[in-house]
Amino acid sequence: MTFTTRTTCRLCSSALLSTVLDLPDQPLANEFVTEFGTQDHFPLYIVQCGNCGHVQCPIVVDPRRLFSHNYPYSSGTSPVFREHLRSLAADLYNAGCRSVVDIGSNDGTLLGHCRSLGMRAIGVDPAQGLAASASDRGCLTIPAFFTAEVAREI
Repeated sequence: MTFTTRTTCRLCSSALLSTVLDLPDQPLANEFVTEFGTQDHFPLYIVQCGNCGHVQCPIVVDPRRLFSHNYPYSSGTSPVFREHLRSLAADLYNAGCRSVVDIGSNDGTLLGHCRSLGMRAIGVDPAQGLAASASDRGCLTIPAFFTAEVAREI
């Protein structure tokens, strides 16, 4: 299987993690199969840090598997989410923001709203198909995971 299990808190690095919700193993939400029974299942449980109280999922699935070339979720398909992103862009603009870097920019919906207000906007998303589609629509998107190197490039 392509996952690891964190044994320390994502926020404070404490090892004081205790399970607060344990669910049956689950398939990945965006990984669709054509034959029943062929899908991998992964542990799904939630832990809470005894030091800082942060609640988190300790299972870390390989991001290359999660954000493949054929990543199916597109934020622009939901009218409610499109409106939320339009409102967010307006709030950023009204607060004086004129440049935006959207990490996990998906299909570039937020980038498009920002650009329509005259802001400079660039996205970073590991789903190469979505990144290419966003760039083709004029929303410059770097097809990569966000790293220190990508930050320097931007």
